[in-house]
Amino acid sequence: MDASEGPGSAWSKAEQDGELPIQIWALPPFSVSDAFVASEAELGAWFDNLDRAVAYVRDEEKHAESLRATLHGELLGLLLTYRRHQQEILEEEPVRAADNFTRAMTDKASAEEAPLAATLAADKQAMAVVQAVFDEARRDAAPLVSRYAAVAARFADYRATEAAETAAYAALSKQASRSGLDGLDGVEETVLAAAREASRAPNELAAEIMTLSAELQALAVSFEEAIAPHKEVLATHGAVVPDMTSGALRSLGAMLGYARRRVARSDATATALLGGIALRRQALRVLQGGEGAREAIARSRVERASERYREGARARVAALSAAPPMSETLGLPLLADRCGELLALVQMRPLCEAAGSSWREAGCAELRGRFDGAEEELRTGLPRKIAAGLSALREKGMTAAALDAAQARLDAGDVKGAAIAYDAAVRGAEGT
Repeated sequence: MDASEGPGSAWSKAEQDGELPIQIWALPPFSVSDAFVASEAELGAWFDNLDRAVAYVRDEEKHAESLRATLHGELLGLLLTYRRHQQEILEEEPVRAADNFTRAMTDKASAEEAPLAATLAADKQAMAVVQAVFDEARRDAAPLVSRYAAVAARFADYRATEAAETAAYAALSKQASRSGLDGLDGVEETVLAAAREASRAPNELAAEIMTLSAELQALAVSFEEAIAPHKEVLATHGAVVPDMTSGALRSLGAMLGYARRRVARSDATATALLGGIALRRQALRVLQGGEGAREAIARSRVERASERYREGARARVAALSAAPPMSETLGLPLLADRCGELLALVQMRPLCEAAGSSWREAGCAELRGRFDGAEEELRTGLPRKIAAGLSALREKGMTAAALDAAQARLDAGDVKGAAIAYDAAVRGAEGT
């Protein structure tokens, strides 16, 4: 660095012509001679320029590696050169200025290296803390990664069954169109069983997806809170905070959307088939009205099917009559299973209100008195309980983001999603 241009200009030139780290030193205003030792003004001017160069790298550019290079590069070489020269002078005559020069330069090097060592040590310690945050996040994410892989594999298996499911409904339609009165009841039961099975797997998958999504969101919030104090350190090193969950959450959302659309198509197909079977039964009875024996067989089969349906309806009513389970520590109700039972009951209402309910009538009689209450509980009672539970968790200091996710689903009218997210929040607060 020439004294006339200053350290900033020298740094800019070096930065344009090369790469970091950059050394900056001050050229002495004299050659190696005996005269400068006695010139306190020239020596002081050089020391001032050295101070400016080192201070610029340390305080303005704040680049530790360049500061190390500055202290140990050309500057050190100049100091060693003058030190050797002074040693030669001392061997010739006892000039005390050489001692002063050596002591001054040694003190200066020590003063400059101490902050550098402290800066490097603090930087290393900060990165160790950041690494510990990353390691803990990876440990927490490991079981969720395994569960995500299992959900993805299960979804792939489920999606692969779509063609077979469609073919099965087509076969049932063909069978119903060829069946007589004695075979229609069996076909109808098979259609109902097929519809239940078509809904069971995706409903279980959907519940698992929503639970995993809620836990991934909680992990993301926890990681963001842990890494927030260290973002400046990461930025200093050019590191980017990793996104650990958004890709998985988008993938899970797509799986959930597909499962819901397919269940809707399956329900519509089954409903249409049941309507067609009812119409065919009526037509065949008109054609075969005089065959008493055949009617007796049909009645017997209808009675057996009716009894099975009534037993299932009674079991559903008994389940709904029980109070929802409570969490062990906080004593808050767990509502996801209750919500699922209520939704299943409400979905049965069209079957019981249809004009051709026939053999389902005995079971529907057990259920009709519960439909309005179930709809009301889904519409107002369950949302109130979820909202009250979320408020209780907020008062206990639960992380706001996890609770906000459940509240957002509740505000959007997704009661089932809100119930699952709420249950996940309760279990998370209890560490279960």
